[in-house]
Amino acid sequence: MQRKLFNSASSYGGVSKFFHWVVAAFVLLMLFLGYGIGYVPDKLQRISLFNVHKLIGLTILVFMVFRLCWRWMDTQPFSVNAPGWRRFLEKTVHFSLVGFVLLMPVAGWIGTAAAGQPPRLGKMVFNLPIPQSKWLSEIAFDVHNTVAIVLIVLLSIHILATAYHYLVCRDNVFKRMWV
Repeated sequence: MQRKLFNSASSYGGVSKFFHWVVAAFVLLMLFLGYGIGYVPDKLQRISLFNVHKLIGLTILVFMVFRLCWRWMDTQPFSVNAPGWRRFLEKTVHFSLVGFVLLMPVAGWIGTAAAGQPPRLGKMVFNLPIPQSKWLSEIAFDVHNTVAIVLIVLLSIHILATAYHYLVCRDNVFKRMWV
């Protein structure tokens, strides 16, 4: 069976599925890593893990920009026949997920740049053209931490809705992104 790269009227194509699952895996990894780093006893290991966390965050940001560009260029499958209120909720959760997944690395990047600790890859430093500022860093990290909680709630709703479609409705919503 030949896999399609582009979306069809009833299913997502390979590129959309790739972006969805790569971002999903990275976001889940980052939530566990972000909350778990504080429990690492060795300070040097914690510093290294924070840098890995920052770099993966930037990777998520890049993937999300590509994902949005692809979404803009490719057609979108039709919504499942559902009541208007349910379509509204689905679109609201999806829009919110995209927005918060974009906001999360941006807030973290601003926070680390304002703290004078931008992500590094070897000798490359991924800094932002902003001044060091304790006030800005604290606000950015407050946003970053709040968004993490919001993302956990949104991801839970998204996963529960997927299970509902698969187990209760028995429609093709899950299959559109999985198969």
